[in-house]
Amino acid sequence: MKKRRLLIAAALVSVLVLTAIRMTASYLTDVETMNNVITIGKVNITLDEGSFNPKTSVPGRVEVKAPKLKNTGGKDEYVFIKLLVPKGEVTLLYEENNASASPPQVKGTPIDGKKAQELFRFLTDPSIGTDVRITPASFSGGTGTYAGDIDITYHAGSDNPGLGGWVLLEEDFTGADNDAYIFGYNKKLAPTDETVTLFDKVQLKSFIDGEVVGASEIGVCCYGIQADNLELGGIDLNVDYLDGTRLNGILSIVKNKLAGSA
Repeated sequence: MKKRRLLIAAALVSVLVLTAIRMTASYLTDVETMNNVITIGKVNITLDEGSFNPKTSVPGRVEVKAPKLKNTGGKDEYVFIKLLVPKGEVTLLYEENNASASPPQVKGTPIDGKKAQELFRFLTDPSIGTDVRITPASFSGGTGTYAGDIDITYHAGSDNPGLGGWVLLEEDFTGADNDAYIFGYNKKLAPTDETVTLFDKVQLKSFIDGEVVGASEIGVCCYGIQADNLELGGIDLNVDYLDGTRLNGILSIVKNKLAGSA
């Protein structure tokens, strides 16, 4: 079997604070861990999320947070982001008045009863690419069911020329503490290339005080694999823009390599 070089990067955020954790990896080599840096090789990507002041984070306020990946290695790479959205048993509140709604909406009053809800919404800058909003019924490949509020908008890509962006590959609503979403970037990254942002802003939703105790974490896990000589069961990867079928196939290889190196 030909060796594949695999790269992993991960980052965690406490109450909107996304702290980059850089990981680099190469298939079938030793793992070395020190100061939150895991090295398994020389293929590199970095996660850039911009600056953020956690002291200004309050429910309803929109904060700048824009994760994107850059290929800082010397080989072409395919990259993926796994987004972990915390959820809790909360009663969401209307964040503005809307007298024209039926029934009228009053700021600060409950939208619905208390139930498991995602605690954050994710917003995009409309001037960057094409925006897609995820809803519970928007993706047929999800694992589990979810009846709460989902408000995730991301910069979507397609196989159309000139439109680089992210493709939603997986949803998993079975976690006790968070929902998971996996996105693949629809373009191969050459050295020094970077993706567009997955999203650009984050907002803690408004809910009744005291329903969530302690810190909530947003997880951003990043995966990459060297593109050179990668084979996908006869499927042509020599294309400018990758569709969902190709990205899912590459993601399966990444998962197999991760499982094998555990």
